[in-house]
Amino acid sequence: MDYVDRDTKRITDQEGEPRDGATLRFGRVVGEITRQPVEQTPSQNDALRFRGSRQMALDAACERVSADESVAKYRERSAYVAAYVLDRANGFCEVCGRPAPLRKPDGSAYLELHHVIRLSDDDPDHPSMVTAACPACHRRIHYGEDGEAVNNRLRAHVPAVEQAITDGRFIVVTAAVIRNDDDRVLITQKGGKGIIAGKWEFPGGKTEPGETLEGCLKREIFEELGVGIGDLSPLHMTDHDYGRIFVRLFAFGCRIVNGTLALKEHVQDRWTSVEKLLESDLASADVSIANALRRWC
Repeated sequence: MDYVDRDTKRITDQEGEPRDGATLRFGRVVGEITRQPVEQTPSQNDALRFRGSRQMALDAACERVSADESVAKYRERSAYVAAYVLDRANGFCEVCGRPAPLRKPDGSAYLELHHVIRLSDDDPDHPSMVTAACPACHRRIHYGEDGEAVNNRLRAHVPAVEQAITDGRFIVVTAAVIRNDDDRVLITQKGGKGIIAGKWEFPGGKTEPGETLEGCLKREIFEELGVGIGDLSPLHMTDHDYGRIFVRLFAFGCRIVNGTLALKEHVQDRWTSVEKLLESDLASADVSIANALRRWC
């Protein structure tokens, strides 16, 4: 037999005192590993790298973990699922939306993998059942008073994300939270006839293959507003299903460093305080960003 994984929870010992109890899971050793696992690190270059690593994860996934599976086979398959989920997260917690609070020695974002149904409870080892969480959210799910409610939300949300990717509706979008010297934030009103026509938004746009999130945002802001931005810092990530498209929106704080603001794709612009952002008719995904700014900035 070989060790596969474990699950921990608070239990009471014979003296009635609380302590951490661990349930260990073992599998019968059968066969040998035939290929090397991929590195479990998120992409540092291409924000759309998950499109490629997803197919490897789906090919490696199974409906449920076999009771007699060896640790070598389990870890080999799970490595592909893990690498994909981290690529999908792009350095942001998929639970709270905040950027990863730590960096690993290689510079990549530190996030923990969470199975929304425990492997020890026959969870499918599949991307639709795994999310990337910051350490605080991971602990919250397992030990917080609202952990079960958070996990139940994830059980519905993560499969919805995966289904949107399968359907070809999933797009990665960036948004700039641009502040001026008075600490006011720039929002712009969309023109045209699209899904959010007439709505106000944080300017930005869709990520193209080969771009980092930051590279995409700099390009989009120059194309839309004619200015260069700098001092980018990750702020918040949110998902929103508009029906025809499913948007994963990554927001970055920044400032204008060169150029003169000139609207090219919007009909109006407005500088407003964070406290008054919700007084404008924001697009649904941008409402989440505004709420995050009100809580954290």
